[in-house]
Amino acid sequence: MIARVVNYQVGLCRGRKDSPIRTLDLTVQCNDDPSVQRVFLRFYDNEQTSLGFLNTVRDSVFAFLPLDDFDLTRELLRGDDDVFFASIADAEGNLVWTEITTAETPLRAHHVAKSPVLHIVAPEEQPPAAANAVAD
Repeated sequence: MIARVVNYQVGLCRGRKDSPIRTLDLTVQCNDDPSVQRVFLRFYDNEQTSLGFLNTVRDSVFAFLPLDDFDLTRELLRGDDDVFFASIADAEGNLVWTEITTAETPLRAHHVAKSPVLHIVAPEEQPPAAANAVAD
């Protein structure tokens, strides 16, 4: 999936459980899957067991990122260039790769372009935790 970011909102969170510290909620325009209109980026202080998932019920993507990525991601969004969110998911909808970039063609566009709505990649390219992760 490759989507152009149309708008975004920034958030700050604190919770009793392992909750995200910062959030970026993106409104996107996705030509390969027009039903996807939102991407929720969650930045955690602790390493997560999953990269995120496709939520087909709510037509959105949830991506879990390290807190260290927040400042650079926000800088990209605040810049003058268009920003794109790209992702690859396995057959179960678990994210195995994400990219936030000012390039309309992401680094792994050949993987994204040759697969259907749920993007399948070779097992050796999947992080071990992503294939079996279940989100709370």
